[in-house]
Amino acid sequence: MKKLTLFIFMCISICQLTNAQQKRTQEVLYLKNGSIIRNAKSLQYLDSLIEIQTTEGSLFRFELSDLDSIAREPVRVKFRTHGYFLAVEAGLLFGHDTPITIEKRNTEASLQIVSGYQWNSHWATGIGAAMDIYQSGTTLPLFLRGMYTPLTNRLTPLISFDMGYGLYTKAFNGSSINGQLSQGGLFINPTVGFIARSEKRTAFSFSIGYRHQHAQQSFINEKETTSKNIILHRMSIRVGLSF
Repeated sequence: MKKLTLFIFMCISICQLTNAQQKRTQEVLYLKNGSIIRNAKSLQYLDSLIEIQTTEGSLFRFELSDLDSIAREPVRVKFRTHGYFLAVEAGLLFGHDTPITIEKRNTEASLQIVSGYQWNSHWATGIGAAMDIYQSGTTLPLFLRGMYTPLTNRLTPLISFDMGYGLYTKAFNGSSINGQLSQGGLFINPTVGFIARSEKRTAFSFSIGYRHQHAQQSFINEKETTSKNIILHRMSIRVGLSF
C-alpha cells in the first residue's frame, strides 16, 4: 500500500509541474502588414524604430508606425510528432495465479524497455522486453506494442496494447531445478493512462492495465513427467520516461 501511495504522489506532482509549464506566456507582436513576431527575447525602442530580438537569435527592426498591437499569449510548444523513441518503464503488479500457488503474496515488480517509432501525433509502434518478478517465478516477456494518443496537447490520454511471448522460469537460464522444468507462453498487456510531454522531446507516462501471462511447469521423476498450466493474472500500475 505504501508503494502504491508513493506512485500516485509522484504522478500528481509531475502533473502539477506540467500544468505550471503550460501556463507560460510570451509577448506577440502583430504588424500592420500581417506579419507576426513570436518568442521575443528583448524589445527596445530606438526613437521611431522598434528592435526585437527573438530567442532563436533573429533580429527585427521596423518603424513604430508599422506596429499594430502587442498581445500576451500562451507559449506555443512543439511536441514530438514523429521519430524514434526509447521508453523505460517500471511498475507494480497486483493479482493472483491460476491455479493459486501462493496463498499470501507481497507486491510484485516489473521493469521493461520499449524501442519504437512515432508515426504521427496519434500513433506509435514499438518492440519491447521486460522482466516481471513474481513470487511463483520470473517471466521475461518479448512483445510488440501499439500505442494511441488522441490529443496533441501537452497532456493526453494514452491507450496501448502489448502482445508477445513471455519466458517463465525459476532461474534466469531456464534450466531444470529440483526436477522441475518451466516454460513460458502467451503474454498480453492492454493499458490506459496518460502522457505528459515536455519541450525537450521527453515524456512522462502513467498507466493502469491488465497483465496476462501463460506458463507451464513440468515435474520430472524416474517414472513419469507431469505438467501444470499456470496463468498469471495481474493488475499493472506503471510509470515511464521516454526520450
